Amino acid sequence: MLVSRSEGEIIFTSIKNLQQIAVIKVGHGSKIVIHPDGRYLLADEQGNSKLAIIDLNTQKVVKVLSTAALDMTAWMASVKRGEGVTDFSPNEMIFKMDFSRDGRWLLCAMDKGVRVFEWNEVCSSKSKLPLPIASSSSEIITVGDRGSRMATTYDIAFDWQRNILLSCGLEGKVKSLDLATGESKVLLELPGKPAIIQLDLSRDLATFYTHSIRNMFERKQEPIVQIWNYLALG
Repeated sequence: MLVSRSEGEIIFTSIKNLQQIAVIKVGHGSKIVIHPDGRYLLADEQGNSKLAIIDLNTQKVVKVLSTAALDMTAWMASVKRGEGVTDFSPNEMIFKMDFSRDGRWLLCAMDKGVRVFEWNEVCSSKSKLPLPIASSSSEIITVGDRGSRMATTYDIAFDWQRNILLSCGLEGKVKSLDLATGESKVLLELPGKPAIIQLDLSRDLATFYTHSIRNMFERKQEPIVQIWNYLALG
């Protein structure tokens, strides 16, 4: 079965005869991920600030959880202090979702960093995502002629042997988050710090690739794909 996502629905298609099996209506979004046990599917909704959990046995939405709410008062105070803050949004936004191989953790790349949630706690939550068991923040970067400030994490990859979450984003760095200790560090800084929009680990966890873009917010962009020795960077 092939599972695909459009703006307002999730489509299940038989690989055998290419016929649609079912369609589930969901809120506006673009991302999906299936739990390793095959029971639940997750989809982002409403500008990436909500997470719908769908039971694949019944093909119904079980619940919709909000991401962490952000404090406008604290944001305004930061602006008045002249700190390098980004534009305000009421909630954190999800840019990528994945599960650990054993299904224990829900791994998320957010607009301002990475968050790791205990899946059992997510399942028992009623209206919003629980507090993460581990997290790290992305760096604020100034982009464009107007000096816009952004702090976006675009992609994640999970080292299931070491329980380390890799992430990448606008700052042009690959970071690692150790789920056991909560320690976050820079694993790799690309020359020139181009925005890294994708990364993935090889199956043997020996190498990873990055897809970066130089001059991402200019007309003449330069995409770059590179392969790195992960074991040498450890």
